[in-house]
Amino acid sequence: MAATSGGSPVGADDIGFEAQMMCGAQKLGQMFEALKEVMESATVVITDDGMHSFSSDRNDVALIKWTLNRGSFQRWVCKYRYLLKLNVLSLYKAFKMCGKSTHITLRILKNKPEMLYLIMANASSGYAAQVCITSSTPDEDLVQLTDNQFPQHVRMPSTQFQTLVGYLSNFSSEDTGTRKLRIEWFEDTLELSTGNATDATHSRIVLQQTNSGMSMATGMVDPDNTDAGGGEQVDDEDDVGEAPLRDRKRARTSQEQASAASPNQAATAADTAVTSSMMSAETLFAQSQRTPIVEMELLMKYVKYFAKAAPLCQIMRIFLRDNLAMFSFNIGTLGTLQYYICPTMGEDDAAQAADDLPEDYAEVDNNGAAATEVQH
Repeated sequence: MAATSGGSPVGADDIGFEAQMMCGAQKLGQMFEALKEVMESATVVITDDGMHSFSSDRNDVALIKWTLNRGSFQRWVCKYRYLLKLNVLSLYKAFKMCGKSTHITLRILKNKPEMLYLIMANASSGYAAQVCITSSTPDEDLVQLTDNQFPQHVRMPSTQFQTLVGYLSNFSSEDTGTRKLRIEWFEDTLELSTGNATDATHSRIVLQQTNSGMSMATGMVDPDNTDAGGGEQVDDEDDVGEAPLRDRKRARTSQEQASAASPNQAATAADTAVTSSMMSAETLFAQSQRTPIVEMELLMKYVKYFAKAAPLCQIMRIFLRDNLAMFSFNIGTLGTLQYYICPTMGEDDAAQAADDLPEDYAEVDNNGAAATEVQH
């Protein structure tokens, strides 16, 4: 027997859905912290397979998809298909106090299908907490992608992505018209910039695969069905950072050898290294005059929102095609968080969003039911 709702006993027959997780709740807190500024509510579907959400942000500019896999939970019982519309800020507040060792139970009672109970316990601190979040009326239609294939994708350390976006945002301004982040894909480099050469203030960053901790791949992939967007790739993530680490070790060795040499030799070696570095940078920027394979402009404001998900994982992924960009983060080992956004779409275009997206998005009827019985 368990207790929920004012301490009244709850039996197995009273439960329509229950999922228990011994650890990982802290990652859910980080996910909802990243989402609370960009979206007000999330439409959530709970089935035998897991928990899924695909909702637009509050301005209908971006689409946010997240999935929690059933296999990430130690216990998963789902007797019905539940459709809930939950307040993201409330979810953030509920998970905010969770630590790495917090044991959490998610529960829905058969006679209260509109209520999601969160029961949290931490044996080390001795506390237990219960939060009840009531669903608002779900949307009549759910949104899903009809085409999730991308010809180009990038893998890079999440912290690097967050740092680059934060740096470039310093040169982004609503007043000067440089509020967009330009992404350009070349055969061997990825370029991120804001503004252009005619603007009073502009900035550009060129990333090479050899020394930036980034890898680029070409070829049609589905982020949901391949390792390109799949679970936590620990070995691959270590490999991505291997080249920069090797370069840093070589640099330290060169510095130590230079220090051991005579002062004149050390100064000459330092000058040579600086000159070589500057020549390399000049070459990169000269090459950037080429025509990119893929080029798009995204609202910097939204890319900054997306970058807030960096603490969720070591490696993030960017998927690109001509009319769509997707930023993907693993939620630890629990599932994935994905942000979709079309180029050059902003708040002023929100009224036209439904007309602009039909090639990539389709609506699926939810049958108007908040809970339907799962057929086994």
